[in-house]
Amino acid sequence: SFRSCLLPDVANEIVEENHRNSTDDNIEFENESIEQVNIQNGNHFVEECLTSQLIDTEDRLEIKSNNLNNEDDEKQSSVSNSKLNPSEFEDILGNKSLLKQTTVTGESDSRPTRSTMATVSYKLSIIDSLTSNIHLIENVSKERFFISECDIIGAIDICVQSMNRGECALINCDIRHCYGDMGCHEKQIPAISTNNSYRMLIELELHDWQTPPNIRKLSIDERLYWGDKKRHMGNFHYRRQDNSTSLQCYNGALRFLNTDLNPILISFDENQRIILKDRYIQVENNVAQVNLLLKNYNACLNAVENVLKYDPNNVKALFRQGKAFFQLGLYDKAIPPLKVFMQIQKGNSNATVDKEKVTEMIQICETKLAHYEKSEKEIYQRMFRPKTTTSSPSNQQRQTKTTNQIDNKNDSWWPYVALGSAVLATVALVTFIKHRKIS
Repeated sequence: SFRSCLLPDVANEIVEENHRNSTDDNIEFENESIEQVNIQNGNHFVEECLTSQLIDTEDRLEIKSNNLNNEDDEKQSSVSNSKLNPSEFEDILGNKSLLKQTTVTGESDSRPTRSTMATVSYKLSIIDSLTSNIHLIENVSKERFFISECDIIGAIDICVQSMNRGECALINCDIRHCYGDMGCHEKQIPAISTNNSYRMLIELELHDWQTPPNIRKLSIDERLYWGDKKRHMGNFHYRRQDNSTSLQCYNGALRFLNTDLNPILISFDENQRIILKDRYIQVENNVAQVNLLLKNYNACLNAVENVLKYDPNNVKALFRQGKAFFQLGLYDKAIPPLKVFMQIQKGNSNATVDKEKVTEMIQICETKLAHYEKSEKEIYQRMFRPKTTTSSPSNQQRQTKTTNQIDNKNDSWWPYVALGSAVLATVALVTFIKHRKIS
């Protein structure tokens, strides 16, 4: 359905990385609309998700809204029965924050594993633990996702791994297992607080799962579908400042968009290949931005190099490359991309703030380099300066002190030498007198 392929449902607020627009070093992703992708290969799940937006979208959403209201009433009557008995739930994590109850057993010994592609349907509701009031949030059918790759809300991603093919389950969990501590404003899910008595309720069915497809044999439309799906999820987590999860989603998207990593082994249209490459540039730019925020500067540089390989004048990539070098202290390498950025943005009146930041960075780089060159020159001068016979007053004082110490040490031996000599003389005299008497 239309909503299922935009999970989470933020169609009007999804972030777009457009490399032609201006750049900012904090929020680099502009608001995006849903891409219009033509499906030509007859693949059912791709066609179902991507072409639905072309056919009476507003009418379908209005009808769906009415259906959801009816289903909400049914939900309150069906789920509020004996299903919510805590003793019947399995404690998945051991802390009662994620509870699962099997309602329909599936095929035995048929649990999916990590990275397999699962197909599920689910109803997501929010329940007030105090009043037991239930409000239906969304109803999604035949959603496909890769397990443990952050393609879907966490509670489903975790619980589906303990389900068999064909199994149905009821999940009762904390909000954070679906939308983190922040909740989800778009879906009217409140943030976690001490006064919050809400929990999430999910009716989940695992239809099927299969091994991951060979990406190289996928059509470009299928690659675009999975690449965009993972990119949208990455944008969703980026807006919530969950940078680690967004980076995982972006890297997952690159598996489908990077033709160097996974070459296209089937026939394709050149225009489709151009679209695929454009998506690849967008995601690599997003990867660079997230790594910049995470202070993974070398990873950021790798990402921008991949962008500049196909688009040498990409202003966002140039900016991020310069900033990464700047943060690493490689000021000589930071200046060239920043100057190219300034040259490209010279006539862009909308990039005033960016140009001021870049100008300041260039000035700092030049100052640091000038100071470094001066210090280096002084070091070389000291290394190769000829030695002189004259010494400074402080050195003379140290030398005089050392000499006096040596003299004092030498003077302290004379009393012992004199005493020893006297003893020897006395012994010699006594011996001489005694010898004389005997003779």
